[in-house]
Amino acid sequence: MISNKYDIHPDEIIKICKQHGLEVNQNQAEFILDFISILAEVAFNQEKYENSGTVHQGKHGRTGRQRILPPASGRVT
Repeated sequence: MISNKYDIHPDEIIKICKQHGLEVNQNQAEFILDFISILAEVAFNQEKYENSGTVHQGKHGRTGRQRILPPASGRVT
C-alpha cells in the first residue's frame, strides 16, 4: 500500500462504496485508496505546474500547449 498522508483508511473506503451500492473487500479498498492517492498527487502536480508561470519550450521553439496542426474534426486530443 502506498503511503497515505491523507489519514483515510480502507475501512472508510469500504463504507463509502457500500453507501453507493458497491461491495468491496479489504484488498480492493486498499487498491482504490492507492489509486485515489496517485490521482490526487498527479492533480496536485498538474495544478502546481500550470500555476508556475514558467514557459517550457521544446527543441522546436514551441511551448507544450501550442498545436502544430488544428485538431481534426471528431477527434479527441
